[in-house]
Amino acid sequence: MALSKVAAMSSLTDEETNFLRFANLLIRIALKAVRDLFDKYFTPGGLSVMLNQSKGKLETLNQKKILNKSQMDLLYPPHGTATVTVQSSDMDITLMICLLRNLKKMKIQDSLPRETDVCAEADISRIKYYRNWIAHNTDGQINKNDFPVIWKNTCEVNNLITA
Repeated sequence: MALSKVAAMSSLTDEETNFLRFANLLIRIALKAVRDLFDKYFTPGGLSVMLNQSKGKLETLNQKKILNKSQMDLLYPPHGTATVTVQSSDMDITLMICLLRNLKKMKIQDSLPRETDVCAEADISRIKYYRNWIAHNTDGQINKNDFPVIWKNTCEVNNLITA
């Protein structure tokens, strides 16, 4: 009897499948696109220097609740912690976007840019917008009309990787 309930629960609607496919795309492709761009601006050796030079600014962002304690601890490990050089592979997409926005002064929007705007800042804005949209989506569905549009918008940010 319990097995039949599991089988019934595992059937997904097309809208739920669209949501899961899109979430997977964001996790795999969008994260790589942001990380690749981040690494162009903050080379592994230069990241530590930039963080040391920007500590005051990042502490202000922490006070304003833009950065949280765990993000600050990642960027500036507490005393007594083994000193390890921070790398983009240690960061999530939110932290990398925050650093690009605040340290490199990239004009990353909170809203969805026009489709015709294909600059790197617009592509990162798209990723940020859709990542937040997925994170706050409460029904876990994307309808069949919206899916091709948001899929195409997100796949095109792949140009960041090859740029």
